Amino acid sequence: MTGYDDNNNYYGLVYTNDGKGNFNTSFTLYHKPGAGSVALQDIDNDGDIDLIITGETNGGFISEIYTNNGIGKFYFKTSITPGVQESSLAFVDIDNDNDWDLIITGDTGSSSYSKIFKNKNGEFEPFADLTPWLSKSSVAAGDIDNDGDFDLIYDWFGLFWKSLYLCI
Repeated sequence: MTGYDDNNNYYGLVYTNDGKGNFNTSFTLYHKPGAGSVALQDIDNDGDIDLIITGETNGGFISEIYTNNGIGKFYFKTSITPGVQESSLAFVDIDNDNDWDLIITGDTGSSSYSKIFKNKNGEFEPFADLTPWLSKSSVAAGDIDNDGDFDLIYDWFGLFWKSLYLCI
């Protein structure tokens, strides 16, 4: 869970479930972004869930990947440039190679941004821009037309709600 409260205090917390529906803080992230997104996925195919966070921090905008040590502790791995706020994240296997690629939308501070990153052994490389570039958006992936590959839906708020459906 990331964000900031009514007093602009930043938070970046990982909670674990005790199996009875009770959640306890198990880890505090080094960067505590607001106006961002969080996504979980096994990006390095080692059997545990890894983490990506985006958002605004006291030091600027971030897009950071943390790997899981296998017992629920996350360690900073790398940053994706540029960092973004007012962002959305989705994992999707765009090329059917059995690893999770990444879609990021958001605001870089100078422009909106929408990009697909390919996963190469747990490292993300820029692959393609999505147009239009968006911030204050949502992105989701799934096989909406039942053809065996992932499709994308992303929405944004402009003068009115708009939606863009992409089949990849």
